[in-house]
Amino acid sequence: MAANSLSLPVDIPWKRLAASSDMMDTQHGDRKFPPKWRSSISIFYHEPTDLPETYCDRKITYLKIVCSITGYQVGAEVGTAAPATDDVWHTEQRKLGELYHPCYGAMLHVAVFPNTKDGKSVPLSDYPYIMDFEPKRRELYEAVSQSGEILGRSGSTLNLRKSATSGETTEYASKIGAEVKGSYGAVSAQVNAEHSWGGGTHLQEENVRTTDESREKRETFSSTTSLTQMYELFTGYHLGSNRALFYILSRPHTAEEKDQYTFVNGPRRLEGIQEVFLIVNRPKDQPGLCVEAFLETAHLFAAEAELNKTDTGEPAKVYDYREFTTGMSGTWVNPSGEPGDTKDFTQILMSLGAGCELDTSKGGHSFNAPRVDDSNPEILVTVPNGFWFDIQISRGDTLWSSFKSISAGISGGQVTATVTLRGLGGHGLLASRGFERFNAKVHVYYKCLKAAEPQNQSTDDTKLQEKDLFLTSRGLSTCVGLDENEKSQPGNVYLEVDWPKVFGPEYRGKLFEWLYQHQVLDLGNVRPDKYREKLKDLIERNRHEFEKKVKHAFDKGDMDPVPDEWLRPNEWVSFETNIPVTGEMSDPQAPALQRIRAANDLTNRLGQQMIESLGSSKRYADRTVDFWRTDIALNRLASAVLAMPDNHPDNLPIADLDIPYKEMFLSTFGEDMRIKDLARLEPGALKRGLDISEASARQLKLDLLRMPGQKGGSPVDQGKSYRKHKK
Repeated sequence: MAANSLSLPVDIPWKRLAASSDMMDTQHGDRKFPPKWRSSISIFYHEPTDLPETYCDRKITYLKIVCSITGYQVGAEVGTAAPATDDVWHTEQRKLGELYHPCYGAMLHVAVFPNTKDGKSVPLSDYPYIMDFEPKRRELYEAVSQSGEILGRSGSTLNLRKSATSGETTEYASKIGAEVKGSYGAVSAQVNAEHSWGGGTHLQEENVRTTDESREKRETFSSTTSLTQMYELFTGYHLGSNRALFYILSRPHTAEEKDQYTFVNGPRRLEGIQEVFLIVNRPKDQPGLCVEAFLETAHLFAAEAELNKTDTGEPAKVYDYREFTTGMSGTWVNPSGEPGDTKDFTQILMSLGAGCELDTSKGGHSFNAPRVDDSNPEILVTVPNGFWFDIQISRGDTLWSSFKSISAGISGGQVTATVTLRGLGGHGLLASRGFERFNAKVHVYYKCLKAAEPQNQSTDDTKLQEKDLFLTSRGLSTCVGLDENEKSQPGNVYLEVDWPKVFGPEYRGKLFEWLYQHQVLDLGNVRPDKYREKLKDLIERNRHEFEKKVKHAFDKGDMDPVPDEWLRPNEWVSFETNIPVTGEMSDPQAPALQRIRAANDLTNRLGQQMIESLGSSKRYADRTVDFWRTDIALNRLASAVLAMPDNHPDNLPIADLDIPYKEMFLSTFGEDMRIKDLARLEPGALKRGLDISEASARQLKLDLLRMPGQKGGSPVDQGKSYRKHKK
């Protein structure tokens, strides 16, 4: 075939498929922009038409996933009000909102699905699948010598071969601080690279060969494009299925020849734009694609970690915090209890090994044993710190009024608990309450010293700090038809409405007024002045049809944009934990090589935590926990509230507040509970004590911790106000 009969590679004309809605600025001229320091995702596509005959019954789609990876900042982007500056509990929210938390790692999940208009199921064999993707891998290869590291990198230019279904690899290897020479037949090459990351790695290549570059491109490539790359560690997985996983970690610091001067004081930040290219193959009769992209980014909390050191200068003890659960029950029979009598039920719950002790920072609660008569009045039963008694009542296993007291503790390595019941009498044949009895699940909180890891450095060089690590997540999902020409479609900007909330009782009035104001529902041939009456009649007569019309109007794009409060969160926190950090990493007196090793060690720990988080039982459900509802934020708000004097006016009694679950709250934790008392309760204690979800428990604690901050200004992100209004 003559060279001029082959066309030159075509630069791919990308068309946008979908983008993160919260990154769209919808108000022109107000000089306010969406949150600047949040990650985002965009998806672009192209469908080539000139395919080999092998794929005459298939469609090939090129996808480009664009990830903007940034640090995380929460409060300064949502208009934090300036609260009073006299007390720490007034200012802590603003401080948390202003902090910028750098990113050090990321994971991108991409999946493709069939887009069927009729809603019929598709056999797994007809699912789209990913034939190829780039980049596949970037790695850092460290030689034995200190200055011989080799970095695997990905080029920015991507060429697609004539088959249109595979790409030319973008992976290269760069020797850092060394010279590489090689030859093969008549071709020779020489590469010189210097360790100069500030201005990029500069490669000088000298290839001696005679080629017709134009002919070679015509014969080899069909399309070409460019990808923006971050020169960090990168690995791709699951090629050949309908999903792919990409793992990105900041590259390690390389060893320095000089041991005196370096600015290394932590891992490299992973921030910038990373693009991923995928080739998707699907049956020709499928009209389009459903694409889902899910991005997770790892952040270290920005506040300085405190050195775990005692007053004597010795390293502090590092504990592993644990929880043990067991059952405990008892029934007072033969003979049964009479008024004035008591009976103890004692049980060994568990044994604690050497180096373990109770964790009294958790647990501890109280509840009321109801009054029976004058001889058996109401009693407040208190459970000591370190324990939680989850009383079982589903099958009538517990007679609440029979409780007298609960005590628990540790002696000789044995953790024991004693439940004392009081005699109620009235156990004849016609007695209705039955025997005095109880049944509970007992939670024991304890901590054990972590075994010291062997170190080559002296004790002063191995002091540990603890930093908070949290993962933020965001998703992008769309199902649209893929046209040859770019067209605006409702699915191009991803919006996910929280329909249960929008159709719920709290939003019915707001929804009605919004629909009347915009008149986006098709109610037939109705005059504008009769629209309100017609809409009200539809809601009252056929609620199901009304909700169906609203969803249909949204899917068509007639209701775009909708109020932000209707939407489910675009970004949330999926996981959080503590991560140990060696002290010499930020110690200017430490040798440079030790700081480099410590920073690289932290990078490895971050990566390991990201991988383990995917299967962790501590992972939060999607879209249930934002930054303010994490342990990181709640613990810091609680510490600020605990600095409040007991007699301060902001230390409000819970009994004086209009809050959800108020009666159960007071009966479980005590009638005299105040804001400071609540600050000591973990969300798990609220969840068990009030029998509510994890998300509701965190929301309740957050709202009550924000109560003091509402004096003099609204709290960050506008928490609910539960103060009673004076008449």
